[in-house]
Amino acid sequence: MQMCRVAEIIGKENTQKLILEFGGTILYIPKEGFKSERDQKIIAEYDGYNAKKLAKKYALCEKQIKNIVERSKK
Repeated sequence: MQMCRVAEIIGKENTQKLILEFGGTILYIPKEGFKSERDQKIIAEYDGYNAKKLAKKYALCEKQIKNIVERSKK
């Protein structure tokens, strides 16, 4: 990750905070972002019949939609 690009996106002050907090460590930033928030939305929207629609909306496969819903029941 190039820190100059990070500073362009989040600002110098926030970049300094990241460096102070995580400097010297490997920081993985998933593409999904806030996956748990996405999963909660899927669970709330799922009606038992709309897995295909949700899969398209969230760029997932139908099986993954069903897995998210099943995990929430445990």
